[in-house]
Amino acid sequence: MTRRTVLPAFLAALLLAALAAVAPAAPAAKGVLGAIPDGALAFSVFHRLGQTDAKIQKLAGELQLPVPGALAILKKAAGVQEGLDEKGSAAMVLMAPEEEDGEPAVLLLVPVTDFGRFIAPLKPEDAEAKIVKVTIFDGPFLAAKRGAYALLAERGRESLLEKVLGAKPSAAEELKPLAAWLDTNDVAGVVTRKGIEFFCDKALQEVRKAKAEFADMSDEMKDMMGGMVAIMEFYEKIMEGARKEIVALAGGARLDEQGNVRLAGRMRLLAGGDAARLLAALEPPEADALAGLPADPFVVAMAGSLPEPLAEAMTQLSSQLLKSGFMPFGSSGEDSKKLMEMSVQTMKGVRGMSFMLGVGKEKEPLYSAMVFLVEVDDAGAYLDRYEKIVKKMVDLSKEGKPSILSGMKVEKTKVGDVDGLKISMGIPLPAGMADMPEVKDMMDKMMEKMYGPGGKIVTYLAPADEHTVVGAYTSTDTVIRAIRTIKQGQRGLAGDPQVAKTAAMLPAGAQPVIYWSPRGTADFARRMIALFGDVAGGGAGAPEVPEFPDTPAVGAVIVKAPDELRLEAVVPAETLKAGAAYILKLQE
Repeated sequence: MTRRTVLPAFLAALLLAALAAVAPAAPAAKGVLGAIPDGALAFSVFHRLGQTDAKIQKLAGELQLPVPGALAILKKAAGVQEGLDEKGSAAMVLMAPEEEDGEPAVLLLVPVTDFGRFIAPLKPEDAEAKIVKVTIFDGPFLAAKRGAYALLAERGRESLLEKVLGAKPSAAEELKPLAAWLDTNDVAGVVTRKGIEFFCDKALQEVRKAKAEFADMSDEMKDMMGGMVAIMEFYEKIMEGARKEIVALAGGARLDEQGNVRLAGRMRLLAGGDAARLLAALEPPEADALAGLPADPFVVAMAGSLPEPLAEAMTQLSSQLLKSGFMPFGSSGEDSKKLMEMSVQTMKGVRGMSFMLGVGKEKEPLYSAMVFLVEVDDAGAYLDRYEKIVKKMVDLSKEGKPSILSGMKVEKTKVGDVDGLKISMGIPLPAGMADMPEVKDMMDKMMEKMYGPGGKIVTYLAPADEHTVVGAYTSTDTVIRAIRTIKQGQRGLAGDPQVAKTAAMLPAGAQPVIYWSPRGTADFARRMIALFGDVAGGGAGAPEVPEFPDTPAVGAVIVKAPDELRLEAVVPAETLKAGAAYILKLQE
C-alpha cells in the first residue's frame, strides 16, 4: 500500500461512517478544530461519533433503510477494542505536500480516552515510541499521540508527523469566524486559505499548460478548436480571482429536531476585496422573489436581484471574453466581437430575474410551461432596446457561418391586450448531421416535441407593468397568465402551500432563492418519456416513473454577512421520508 493508492481502508471506513451521520447538534468538541495542524489544505470534522451513529440508526429505521451500525462495524473490522472516545469528534485532514512536486498527505485525528489502550490491538512494534508503527486492516500505518487525539497516517510519513507534532495548531485562529457555525453542524468540511491557493495554483498550471500546447498546434487545428483559448483564458481569470478573493470555503450538514436535513455553506471573502464589495451591493428583494410566477406544478424555480455593481462585473467578464476573441455566434473577427457587445447591451437596465420550469400539460410541448420575469428600470424602453439590438445582431450575423442567429426573427405582436415581441429562431444542425435524412428527421421531431409545430424556438415577451417584463416559450398563454397574476397582485408561486412550508424554514428576505420540487420532477420525467416515445420507436421498453407524493419543495437561499456569503438549504422531513419510500418503489 503506497501513498499514491486510494485512501486507506481504515480512513475510508471512518469517513463513510461519519459522512452518513446527520444527527441533531449537541455541544461539539471544540478541541478538534484547535487540533487541526499547520499546513492543512482542507479537513472534514465528524462530531460526536457515538451519538451520531445512534442517530443514524434511528433515522434509517424511520426511512426504512437497511443501514448497519457503522461505528460497531468499524471497530470490529479495524480491531479497535478500547480507548476510543465515542463522545469526541474526529477529523480527516489533507496536508500540503512536503516536496514541491509531491502529493498531499491524509492524516486522521481520532479522539481517544487512552492512547495506549487504543493502539494495543493494532500490533504496535514499539508502543512507547513517539511515532508508533501499527497495523490496521492488514496495512502498515503510523500512530502518534497529539493531545486528546490519536494521529494516524500511512507509513512513509514520519517526517510529516514529526513536523505536525512539533508545530502549534493554526487552523483554529484562521477559522475563528467560522468556529461557532462549524460546531452547529454534525458533519462539516473546510478548505483553508492555503488549500484554496494550492488548488487554484494546480488548476492554473493545467490551464497554462493547455494554452502552451495549443500555441504549438498547426493553424488548421487552431481553426478547428475555435474559441478554446478564450475559454481557457476565462477559466484562468476565474482561478486568479478565486485565489485572491476567497479566504475559506466550508460546508456542513445536520438534522434538526424536527427531522429536517439542514445543509449550509460558507464562503469567507478577503476583507475590502472586490468580491466583498460586490457582496455588499446585494440587498434583500423589495417583494417576494417568486411573486408573479404562476402557481403551477413546477420542476425548479429561482429568483434574485441583479444590483448594478454585479451587472458591471458580469459585463467585465464578457469583455474579457471579447478581448480573447471568443466567437460563439458563427461569425469571426470584429463581427463576432460586435455581436458579443450587443448581447451584453441587452442586459442594460435589468435589476433582477426570476424563472420557473413548469411541468406543463399533457400533449403540450415540453417547455410550454417555462416562464421568466425580468425586473427592469423601464419595461417599454427595455423592449424597444431589445428589439433594435436583436435586429442588428441578426443583420450582422448574415455574413457569417450558420448559427442560432441566422434564422432569427423578431417582430412586434399582441400578447393578450398588450404590445409585445415574438422572437423565433431555429437551431442549425452541423453540416454532417444535416446531410443525414434519418438524423435530421429525428432531430426535427424532437424539437417539435420540445417547442411545438415547426420545431423553432419561439419566445414571447410582454410588459406586465412599468418595471416587469414576462417571457415564455411556444405560445402567449403562459405569458398572459403571468401578466394576470402580476396585475391582480396575486402571490403566484410564492403562495403555493408546499413552497411556503419550505420558505418558512429558511431565512426571510434572503436572495437569490431556488426551489426544487421532487413531485414536479417525476411528473416532468413522465411527460418527457411520453412525448419522446414515438421519436424513439413508440416508447417500447421505456421506464415507468411512479408518481411522487405531494410534499414540500427542497429549498435554498443565499444570505450575505460581512465579508461572507452564506448558503442555507433544507430538505424537509416529510420530503426526505417520501424520497426514501420512493427509492424503494423505484427498485421494485
